[in-house]
Amino acid sequence: MKVTVIGTGNMGSAFVKQLTRAGHQVSVTGRDLPKAAQLAAAHPGAVAVPIGEAVPGAEVVKAFNTLFAQVLNDGPDFGAAQKATVFYASDSKHAGQTAATLAESMGYATIDAGGLRTARYLEPLAGLNVYLGYGAGRGTGIAPTWLQKA
Repeated sequence: MKVTVIGTGNMGSAFVKQLTRAGHQVSVTGRDLPKAAQLAAAHPGAVAVPIGEAVPGAEVVKAFNTLFAQVLNDGPDFGAAQKATVFYASDSKHAGQTAATLAESMGYATIDAGGLRTARYLEPLAGLNVYLGYGAGRGTGIAPTWLQKA
């Protein structure tokens, strides 16, 4: 799958690492193009590209924001048959399914949170995770999940 990562910080770097590891064709860009080039050079299969304006016709998906960059970097496996969950929201069924397929290709569990209007509910979940990780001292190797009885 062709994927463009916008951003070269902790999350962007972790995405590039995991996506190239999963065999995807990755382009990376950001405000600092030399940093994007350095990131791409560190991960075979990635290339840095300049992107000065929004991509016409892009379908938007909110996803991965409930994971710490460390969890993305280290991968989804938490041991004992547990894996991190990627929550996603999109008004485009196709784009949402693409995000789910992408996350699953890297080994993550996925949960469809609905349309983009529900993306605002993912923010407090991410906030709770940040509090637990930093404020409560649990560290950044944690991730929220959702359990459902059959």
